[in-house]
Amino acid sequence: MAILKYIPNFLTLANLFSGCVGIAMVSVGYFRWGAMSIFLSAFLDFFDGLAARAFKAQSAIGKDLDSLADVVSFGVLPSFIIFSYLKIIDQTAFIDINYSNTGLPISLVNFSVFVMVVFSALRLARFNHDPGQQTSFKGLPTPANGLFWAAMFMGLYASTDISQLNWYQPDANHLIEAVNTEKHAFLWMGLFKNKTAFIMIAFFMSLLLIAPIRLISFKLNQWSWHENKFIYLFILTSVILIISLGFEAAPLVLNLYLLFSILTFRKSFLS
Repeated sequence: MAILKYIPNFLTLANLFSGCVGIAMVSVGYFRWGAMSIFLSAFLDFFDGLAARAFKAQSAIGKDLDSLADVVSFGVLPSFIIFSYLKIIDQTAFIDINYSNTGLPISLVNFSVFVMVVFSALRLARFNHDPGQQTSFKGLPTPANGLFWAAMFMGLYASTDISQLNWYQPDANHLIEAVNTEKHAFLWMGLFKNKTAFIMIAFFMSLLLIAPIRLISFKLNQWSWHENKFIYLFILTSVILIISLGFEAAPLVLNLYLLFSILTFRKSFLS
């Protein structure tokens, strides 16, 4: 049926809608809703590609729509989550900002995290015009960047008392309370207490997006162990980590992704 060919683009637009809703929710203090919007967008992004191949509905318009949606959901939304969190840090720490001179109730350095949006757009533009990325990626995929940040924030919630907070209640003010409490088990709490570290990680992730490195793709042409052993090992170890640590496994999974990519493309990792 001809209507089936519209399903991939519908899923892509739903991805875009989810990203926009996430931005709106974070703007009024619902950080968990913003993080969950990234997960939903990633789910939709995965299935729009599957649907396009299943229904033979690939098109130039679909590819452009997918990139536009990904910039919003995995570039703008995670950057805005970080930006909003840094603003909370500033307000809580009573950072001395001369509002009369700057006219802005926020440290200007916080805007630097939006470099992730710029590099996400650049990475997606390259992807659309690089046939060599059909079997492997060049630079970190934008969904991976978005999922990393979403998992980091959800990990903080899951390991502190604010996990009991009602989802219909704004949670922005509770973030700092969770970070400052002594009763927590979050592995990466030091990152949330250090504004400089947060910005440095954002820049590092931005550089990964456009880095000239080959990373494994999960679009397998064949299922043999010999050809895909490092992909299978990555999936297995990642599942074990996620079961053991939950959302807190995000940085470890990212490092495993880089490690197994190096092992897979030993002779051509730097592309």
